[in-house]
Order: sequence, then structure tokens, then C-alpha cells
Amino acid sequence: MQCAIVLAAALSLTGSAPPDAAPPAPASAESAVQVRGAGVVNVRSGPGLSAPVLYQVRRGEVLHVLKEADGWLQVTAAGHEPGYVRSDLVERVAPAAPVTDSAEAKPPAGSPPAIEHAPLACLRPDENPQVFAGVTAAADLRRTRVYFKAHQYPDWYYVEMTSTAPPHFDAVLPQPLPGTLKIDYYLQALDANLETAQTEQYEPQVTKDGCRKKPLGVLAAAASHIVVVGTKDGQPPIPPGFSAKGIVSFVTAGGATVTGAALAGGGAGGGGPNDKGPAAASAPPPHGGGGGSGKLLLIGGLVVGGGVAVAVAAKGGGGGGATTTTTTAPPASFDLVVSKSGGGSGTVASGDGRISCGPTCSASYTAGTSVVLTATAAAGSSFDRWDGSAASCGTANQCTLTVDSAKAVTAVFDLVSAGPKKLFVQKQSQGGGTGTVTSNDGDINCGPGCTQAQHNYQDPVKVTLNATPSEGSSFAGFTGSCGTLVPVCELTMDRDQDVTATFVGPPTTFNVTVEMSGQGVGTVTSRDGKIDCGRVCSASYPAGTTLVLAASPATGSGFTLWSGDAASCKNITPCTLTVDSSKKVVAQFDPILLLAKPPALSSGGLRWTSDLAAAGATARVLVNGDQLTVASSGRSEYVLRPGPHDNRVEARLVAASGAGSWRFELATGAVQPGSLRVVQGDVVLVTDDAVVFRLSGRPGEVVAFTFRVRGAE
Repeated sequence: MQCAIVLAAALSLTGSAPPDAAPPAPASAESAVQVRGAGVVNVRSGPGLSAPVLYQVRRGEVLHVLKEADGWLQVTAAGHEPGYVRSDLVERVAPAAPVTDSAEAKPPAGSPPAIEHAPLACLRPDENPQVFAGVTAAADLRRTRVYFKAHQYPDWYYVEMTSTAPPHFDAVLPQPLPGTLKIDYYLQALDANLETAQTEQYEPQVTKDGCRKKPLGVLAAAASHIVVVGTKDGQPPIPPGFSAKGIVSFVTAGGATVTGAALAGGGAGGGGPNDKGPAAASAPPPHGGGGGSGKLLLIGGLVVGGGVAVAVAAKGGGGGGATTTTTTAPPASFDLVVSKSGGGSGTVASGDGRISCGPTCSASYTAGTSVVLTATAAAGSSFDRWDGSAASCGTANQCTLTVDSAKAVTAVFDLVSAGPKKLFVQKQSQGGGTGTVTSNDGDINCGPGCTQAQHNYQDPVKVTLNATPSEGSSFAGFTGSCGTLVPVCELTMDRDQDVTATFVGPPTTFNVTVEMSGQGVGTVTSRDGKIDCGRVCSASYPAGTTLVLAASPATGSGFTLWSGDAASCKNITPCTLTVDSSKKVVAQFDPILLLAKPPALSSGGLRWTSDLAAAGATARVLVNGDQLTVASSGRSEYVLRPGPHDNRVEARLVAASGAGSWRFELATGAVQPGSLRVVQGDVVLVTDDAVVFRLSGRPGEVVAFTFRVRGAE
């Protein structure tokens, strides 16, 4: 089946109540519930057992009641969209204090922003994932971003999150292509005090059936004004593994905007076919995006227009900067050819009606067009699978393709053999895990003491299996005829089906210990609050726990490096660890000498300048291992007394709000020709007495070079 998924979406849901149901009764503002007894409870998209399961909640999780209707409650959970639970499965509790925009709801002064986000579980190709988050900060937020990439590619891109009602933010990502199996993403926030927060990295799967769930909601229209931003030079404007559809502009890491024929396909722009440029639109959309209606979403890098002029605000946004105007060339077209194979028979039709195979088995499409093919088996036959260019769609009877090249699709139909079809279900235990597998029709009911169950079906009906772990256990996934990590498996009984459900027992626990090193001062805290070092520097965690540690330097100090079992995080904070054994983590803090102004120039010594061209940047500068000063954005002049040997200058970014460059220039004629050598950093230019580095803007980034003065032996 085909479905469109809005991930972690806070959209209104449309589960319908029975025709004779009473109107929903408004719930008290103080009404809250939690799961009754042990186990988990399904939260559904509508008030009925036929409504899709959105997510599950466990005992202890508080749900806020929005309204009540005929034995069902509409509820919300932290980080999730509204849904429905049966009222007999929950009990009333005193609600938690509501989230407000007051100072009490903000993090303490001097602490990083707080990000609340329900991770995306899985998504469908050729549909736009929507990301929601709650973000609060002690100071004004400067930016909130979603960094993303296809799992199989190394380069990151990002989109800016927007908000019409803080602290709620959202963003829409480009559409993953069918060949993309997973995407990687994380959220990052920066406030006016340059305090940063970052979630762990998430890796939702891209599946043709979108977790085998019906849609939670559909965007009002396909996102057609996405602006993507790159994170380093030389990146392609369309993120690899994603469709160009809807991307209206690409902003390079250096701030240049790419538009026009460089972007293949794309959504409609802001005017008709006779528009000549930005004057055709009344005003540029917010955040410096392209023309047209609908939501504008900022993504570092690219602008695509569907054959019309697009005006894009230059770096800085807001529509007040310079603009780039481009008219795209007409896109290419490709053939989509369908064939059928196997011992059975059936038809294949496209959603636009141009293919009906049967008689018409091919059509030509504009490059980038999304085509939905539906395979329908004839009587006595069953649809087996897609092959050729549609192989990634597997056994689903509907397949969505992006025609970005010539496509040859094969639909395989098999004859249905006579007689009943057997559904065989077995359970596998890991570490003593137990649980229950049931079918929606009640014919399969394999409880904790059962290892296998089966049932014969006379007709090719649809059967849904549900897996529920016992208390202390967890569900690891279905395998066999149904391969999925979610506890819901949908099957059509037109053939024998064999399914295995795996349950995992209670995990072992491991201890995590944090230590401090260096001459500076700071604290290390865990996102769950169990570690707060200074005070509490160790805690016990179940095996497999994902632990996020943040290092926060005190005034006059800077965070330098993770070591021990967190060495892989280097100088990046927060640091994410998997607790699969006992861990010892060391955080190094070093002092920062903050100078109100550069030292006065004195007679003698070697004069040199630092020109740090990165917004909001501060950095430490060391010469031959001794800290000289702290540089900040702009040009500064200093004096040093070099030795007769190779002198090493090392500079480390403490904070920055964006990419830029750093130029060091030594007094003309004072350096031995050819002795200035780059040790570390992305170098742009080297001369006898100057060097220019390119900066990504990442805190902790280091550049270094050596030189020898004239006359030194």
C-alpha cells in the first residue's frame, strides 16, 4: 500500500467516531492520565481499534487529556503528536505543570538550550519528512537547525527550523530517493550567549511502506520551497540520496546561492510563465527563500525553480540583501516502461492514468516526476513482487518511482494454488526475553508460555500480527515473511507465511564514571540528569543505553578534549556514547586568558596581525606552546619574540556562529623565505610571510603553522 508519512508531526488527525457517538466532552485543563498496571498502551490516530497505532507509552508516562469521547481519550505526550487511547487502560493522575514561555520554563542562566524531540522512526521515499521539536534557551535563540544526510554518503547538509509559536519549531526535509535505505540527522540550537545544544544522531529507515502504518497526516501540499545549506565547499547542490523536487535554492558553505539550470526538476516558483525576474513577485518570502506559495524551509545550499524566475535573498536572510535571479531551462524527459512476468496474470496502472498495462505499458515523463504504479492481480493470481527499476519496492502492491533516468519496471504475478494457506508464527528469546504475539482476528494467540502457533486460512484475507513484550523485556523485531522492527506485521494470506518474533530479556547494567583533567574549571552533565560532575560523577545504566554527556566550561575556562572511553568524540560536545560496558570518561578544561585589548606594541620583537573573519568567533592563540592571547572576530595586532628555531603558532576556535576564514600575517621581510609551513588546517593561501585558513566554524577547530625568522641558524 502507498502512504505518506509526516514524521513526529503535530498535525490534527482524522480518526472518525461512530455515527451515533456523542460529541466529544471537553476535558479539564488539569486532566492527566498514565498507563494502568504494567506493560504498554497503544496511542492511535483515531478513536477506534481499526485506527493505526502512532506510538506506544509505558507505565509512568504522563498523558495530558485534550477531550473525551465514547470510551476514548484524545491525549498528548511530550514530544509526540495528539492521539487516542482507551479510557479503561489508563488512570487519572495529577498533571505536570504546563510548559509556558515564562522564565521558569527556560534553562538556568549560563546553561545550553534544551531540545525536546521525538525521533523519526522510519519514512517513505518520495515524501517529505517533517521534523518537530520544542526548543527553549536561557538567552534569545540565534538559530535552530536540522543537519541531515543519506546514510550511505559522507557530506552533511542542514535546514533552518522555523517557529510561529515558540518554543515549538519545525522543518521539512527533502524527499529521500527509493534507493536510500536510511537517513542520518540531528538537531542543533545556538543562543545569543553562544551556548549550544545538540541531540544525538538519529538514523530512521526509509521503507516503501512507511513502517507499515497508515499516514499520520499529509502535508497540505508537497514542499516546494525548500532551501538547502551546505557545510563544506564543493558539495553537490542536490543532497545525494534525495530528490530535487521542492528544493528552490542551495546555499554553499561560503554563502553563495545556486539557482536555475544547476538544479534538476524542482517545484513551481513564484509567478507565471511570463515573469521576468524578482519584480514579478510582490515581496520575497521570509527567510530569504524562493517565490511561490506554501511554507518556505531553509536548507543550506540550493535553489531550484520550475522554469520561472526565482529571487533568493543573499546570506543573512530576511529579503533585505542582494538577490540572484535565474531562469531554469526546460527539464529533460525519460521513458518509463512496464512489463509483466511470472505464471500468473494481472495489470499495472499509473496514478496519472498514462500507463495501463494491459494495453499501454510505457509513457514519457519529465525528469524528476514522481509516478505511482499499482499492481492488481487477476482472479486466481497473486502479486509477488516488483523487479528491475522498482526492485526496492519489494512486495507492496503500490510502488512510487522518481523518473530521473530511463526506467524499466517488471511486475511479477504468480498463480494462486488451491487449498488453505498456513500462517506459522514462532517466538525467539534472547537473554530470557518473553512476550505475546496475537492476530487481529484472534486466530493467533501465542502468550509467554507459547513458543509457536499456526492457523490455516481458506481465503486470501489480510492478517495483522501484534507483538507485546512482557514486563522487563523488549521487542527486537519480526523476521521471515514480515521483516520489520516495529511490533506490527501485516500479511496477505494468499500463500503460506512464516513469521518469527524476537523478544529480548532485561539488560545487564554498567557503571559510567566521569573525571576532570586540565588546569581549567567546568562541569559534565548527562542529558538524563543522573550525572552532574562536579557533584555526582558516576551512575549505573542498562546495557545498550545511549548516553549523552555535555561539557560546560566555567567563566575563564574552555573545554578542550574528551579522552578515555569518550576519545572518539574528540573536542565535540555533547558527546554520545553507547553503554555496552563499564565506561571511564575524562573531560579536559583549560584556562582562557581574556584580554580586554591587544598588548601594546613595544620596540623590538616580531610584529604580526590576526584577521579572524568568522561571525561571533573567539579563539585561543598559542606560540611555542604558551598562550599568547584570545582573538576575537576582526583584526588585531600583536608582538612576539620568536626563537632561533622553528616557531609554532597554534590557534583553536572556542566558539563561532558560522564558517569563515583566518589570516595570519607576519612583518614583511622578517621570515626566512620558504620556512612558513602549514601543520594543520584547511589552507587557502600561503606566502613567505602570510597564511590564510578556511574555517568551518566548528568549536574546537585547530589551525597551526611554523616559521623561522631571518638570521636564525
